[in-house]
Amino acid sequence: MCLNPLDYGHTEEVQLSPSEKYRTETFLPIIDQFIASLDQRIQAYKDISSKFSFFRHLKELSSDELKATAEQLVRSYSDDLDSTFIDELCQFVTFANIFTDEEPKDISTELFMYKLIMEKGVQDTFPNIEIALRIYLILMVTNCSGERSFS
Repeated sequence: MCLNPLDYGHTEEVQLSPSEKYRTETFLPIIDQFIASLDQRIQAYKDISSKFSFFRHLKELSSDELKATAEQLVRSYSDDLDSTFIDELCQFVTFANIFTDEEPKDISTELFMYKLIMEKGVQDTFPNIEIALRIYLILMVTNCSGERSFS
């Protein structure tokens, strides 16, 4: 008798112990789904980080690099940021450099910049910078509260 590779059902099924059956039918699929979800989340965080990471390196970036990263952010958030963001960013670098000595070590650079804008009352001067920083600072918090609700 010649066996067809698609000939299912004619071989004996392996008998698994209850613990092995649980492991293969329940535990391992859950772990696989968990790993896939974590990989997806890590990729999403990397994408967000790549869009906003220039805020940490404002002093080090050239004006051409600043413009390129600003254009990328404006394309990603076209409903929230307008094209003046690019010019605002160049002016904001000069403004932020004045206060670099005041930056505390216990908070992120992005939070310091946001607090600087709010404390100095320059939201109207740098509205797009304020919006971009607010978007970035809120993204992680909104994600955590959603995960907490789901759990």
